[in-house]
Amino acid sequence: MVKTNVTIWFNKICRIKGLKPNYIKLTINGKTQRDKKTITNAVRFRINQEIKFLYYKKQQLNQQLYPSTSGGGQPTLWYVAACTEQVRQTDKWYNGETVPNT
Repeated sequence: MVKTNVTIWFNKICRIKGLKPNYIKLTINGKTQRDKKTITNAVRFRINQEIKFLYYKKQQLNQQLYPSTSGGGQPTLWYVAACTEQVRQTDKWYNGETVPNT
C-alpha cells in the first residue's frame, strides 16, 4: 500500500515538472518541434494512465484490507461468509459438538 502511494506521488511530481520517468520508453523518428510535442503528449498520457491504474490498485487493496462494507454500505460477500462461519463455529460450541481448549 505504501509503495502504491509513493508511486502515485512520484508520477504526479513527474507530471507537474514535465519529467519523463525511466519506465516510459518512446522512440520517434525526427527531431522537429512537432515530434517533440508528440513525445511530450505521449509521456503525459502514459503518466496519466499509470496514475489512474495506481488509484484503481489502491482502491482494490483498501477493499481487501477493510472488507466490512463496500461503497454503498452493504456488506461484502467475503465479510458475510466470514461472519456466517463464525456463527456456525459458535453454534457448534454451544450445542456441545466441539469442546474449546482450556
